[in-house]
Amino acid sequence: MPAKQRRGRYDSGPWRQVRQQILARDNHRCQIGGKGCTGRADTVDHIVELEKGGDRLDPHNLRAACRHCNSARSANLAAERWRVPGRGPEGRRIPRIVLVVGPPCGGKTQWVKQGGTQGAVVVDLDALQVALGGEARGSGGHWNAAMGARGGVLKALRRGEVDAELVYLISANPNAEALFPYHDVVLCDPGLDEVLRRYGGGGRWVPTSLRSHHLRLVPRT
Repeated sequence: MPAKQRRGRYDSGPWRQVRQQILARDNHRCQIGGKGCTGRADTVDHIVELEKGGDRLDPHNLRAACRHCNSARSANLAAERWRVPGRGPEGRRIPRIVLVVGPPCGGKTQWVKQGGTQGAVVVDLDALQVALGGEARGSGGHWNAAMGARGGVLKALRRGEVDAELVYLISANPNAEALFPYHDVVLCDPGLDEVLRRYGGGGRWVPTSLRSHHLRLVPRT
């Protein structure tokens, strides 16, 4: 929501009136009581978000909250907007996220390209390193910069701030499904022998075990 429109919503006479009523009803005590709660309420929180159909002025959908708890809850809700694809705040599209996982040289990028990327956002750490002047699967400054760029995109994804129909998130991390937001998972794992062949005998990485969803690679000792 644009800042001007948001200010107008909360500067209106009806809102100011109901805000004072809710603070008085709840004795100016925070009704959220989260971690770091200051106890004394000086804001009013919508229990059901307006974007999800909550009524703006209904006392049953309002509760007194300290500024800390209200801000923390707003941040947490914003970080979960990605879970329901469709239309989010300000009419932005919330994309469907496809997590493409598998070992290095598993064919993840090729799979995405074969499916077509027109209109889609592709988040690929190797491609980011190349775009920043480095090499795929590199290290050092280019890798750090690419990680920072990917982190920014992931944060925007979680907050529903990426306006797209589809996002492909490519990762070789064995724990990707626990780390990244996604709606669907695609596994690209051609098998140990083929990964070793593509890696030229393993290079400086040697696959040591097969996980349930793809290879886990650890440094050669």
